[in-house]
Amino acid sequence: MGEDLVGRQRWDTSTVARDSGGHAAFLEEAARAPHMVAAAQRSLELLDLAPGQRVLEVGCGTGYILPALAEAVAPEGHVVGVDLSPELLGHARDRVEAGGLSGSVTLAEGDANALEFDAASFDAARTERVLMHQDDPNQQLAEMARVVQPGGVVVALEPDFGCFHLDGVADPDALQSLWGTLVAGTRGPRVGIELYRRMHEVGLVDRQLLTGGVVLTDAAYLRFARWEQAIELADEQGSIDRDRATAAVADLEDASERGVLACLVSVYVGAGRVPQ
Repeated sequence: MGEDLVGRQRWDTSTVARDSGGHAAFLEEAARAPHMVAAAQRSLELLDLAPGQRVLEVGCGTGYILPALAEAVAPEGHVVGVDLSPELLGHARDRVEAGGLSGSVTLAEGDANALEFDAASFDAARTERVLMHQDDPNQQLAEMARVVQPGGVVVALEPDFGCFHLDGVADPDALQSLWGTLVAGTRGPRVGIELYRRMHEVGLVDRQLLTGGVVLTDAAYLRFARWEQAIELADEQGSIDRDRATAAVADLEDASERGVLACLVSVYVGAGRVPQ
């Protein structure tokens, strides 16, 4: 992938349009990481959906979560997925059609910060890895709260890129530096830990914040970090010697193969209820 979701370019529709296949693959790959799978399951539990309800997925991307949402509200419920990228919506549409879900899932192009739905249109709303790309995450949260009926739930799943700790490698400081280089371009690198406060600020009540921190021992689950891109960026910025960075990444793979790697990464799931 030439331009990633973090680092050189911030997320925007023009970046996605230039390499929609690469961005779609990135989103799918990251969603399969063990900590993301566990966090997604927690988000579904916090939504507490029931048959017949209407649920909104804000920033649905490739739509990987849409089948699970549709199953939770079946047989009479309905899911609406909104995304700003028509290219990613195309991937989501393919998934919906392949799963025979066209009757229970609607997809629409739209801005998470200005949702084109009436107030109280949904029983619940969910978002994942979208707030981290917003200049003002509270605006999106407020919009989600607006379109959810009183008593309904708003759920957000977001990373905390500040939590990245390693053991079993020879040069953890080099890998920390590379990680920092990658995430420096993200608008909200620590929005996960901020969810509890931000949900309070937009008026949500009965708030919860769950951590999905997990220790990864297989370097394969860290390759979504795009180490080669990190090395290029660090070299351009002069933040770390290229040879040192390359050796550190090679050692990361070796530590994984030798069974001594431990890497703590973190993601948070926040939930709040729209006041009655």
